[in-house]
Amino acid sequence: SPYSTNWSLPTAGNYDLTAVAYDSNGDSTVSNVVNVDIIPAPPCNGTSWDGDFDYLFSDADNNPTLTFIPSQTGVGSPTCILYYGTDPGNMPGYGVTPNVPFQINASEGETVYFYYTYSFPNAGEKNNAANKDSYVVGTCIASNTKRQIEKLDLNYYPNPVTDILNIELPNGQNDIYVHDLTGKLLSVQTVSNSLFQYDMSDFVQGMYLITVVNDGKRVTLKVVK
Repeated sequence: SPYSTNWSLPTAGNYDLTAVAYDSNGDSTVSNVVNVDIIPAPPCNGTSWDGDFDYLFSDADNNPTLTFIPSQTGVGSPTCILYYGTDPGNMPGYGVTPNVPFQINASEGETVYFYYTYSFPNAGEKNNAANKDSYVVGTCIASNTKRQIEKLDLNYYPNPVTDILNIELPNGQNDIYVHDLTGKLLSVQTVSNSLFQYDMSDFVQGMYLITVVNDGKRVTLKVVK
C-alpha cells in the first residue's frame, strides 16, 4: 500500500465505492462504503454580476490565462485593472488589456478570487469588488455556451501586409481591437462595412494581434507587417 487505479467515469453523479482485499488463500473482505459525489467540470468562461464584461480562463492546470471581454466598445478602455489572489483579503492589482489573455500565477487546485476596476462609457470607472468572482485552477472545461467563446470565421489579406490589410467582415456591427505583442492597445474601431481596409503603412515591422468581435463571436488574427 497505498494502492491506486484509473477510473473512467461514464457520467457525473453520486457513487458508493468499496474495496475488496484478497489474501494468498483467496479469502476476502470488503471495506466500508465510501460515498463520492462527482460533479461536472464548470465552463472556463463566465459573466460579471451586472453583465458589463465576460471573463475567460484557459484550461491549463497551472498558471492559466484570464481574459477580460467587454460587453460593448469602450468598456475597459483606457482603464482595466485586474485584482486577484488566492487570499480574498490580499489581492494585488495588475493592468490588463481587454480581449488580451493575461497569465496569472496559481497552481492546480488553488481557488483564485478576482475582480476588475474598469472604464465604462459615460460612467467613469466601475468595479465589481463587492461581487468578486472565483475559480478553482485546473477544473474548467472549454465550452461554447457563452457568446464570447464562439469562433468567428473571416478572411483577411495580404499577410504579411505592406500598407493596407483587407478584412472581410460579417454583417452587423464589428468591434476591431488592434494590439502589439506587448499587449498595448493601438486602436479600437467599430465598423459595419463588409470589407474593412486597415491602413498599416505607418506600423513598424513586427507581428500584431487584431481581434474582431461581432454579435458575441470573436476571432484574433495574427498579422505580420
